This record gives sequence, structure tokens and C-alpha cells, in this order.
Amino acid sequence: MRIVQKLVAHPSYLRRPNTAPQYFLGPFVYYEPSRNRRYLADGQQRFVTLHLLFLQLRLSAQERADPRAVDRLNRVITTDGEHF
Repeated sequence: MRIVQKLVAHPSYLRRPNTAPQYFLGPFVYYEPSRNRRYLADGQQRFVTLHLLFLQLRLSAQERADPRAVDRLNRVITTDGEHF
């Protein structure tokens, strides 16, 4: 039998999100051959992981009917298939 535990944010972080501890992810290295084009050279796995996390958070916010959170996440995530 597999037990799945749901992660619950600390209540004080929900009331004051700026008090949550910071976490350093390391650098993302990219090459920019022209002004509007960048190629990620290092940090691809971290970048994809963050993107998937943002997608899941947006889905969760949509299910909770939280338009403010959805709007904030939409600014980070683009769904045009070309840009992140």
C-alpha cells in the first residue's frame, strides 16, 4: 500500500508569503545570438522542472477559482508553444 502525503504550506507563509525562506537554484547559462533569441546552454533540467511546477500551480489555482494566482502564473507561463 502506497501512502501519499499532501504538502501543506506553513500557515504563516500563506498570510505573509514574503516570510517564506529563499532557495537558490543555481545559475542558468544561455547564449543570446540576437536580441530576441536565447538558447539555454546549462540548467535545462532545472528550467523544465520549474516550468512544470508553474503549470501545476496554475492548474491548482484554476481549480480553486483563484484568478489572481492564475493571472500571476500566466505572466510566467506562455502557452503559445514558442516562448517561456
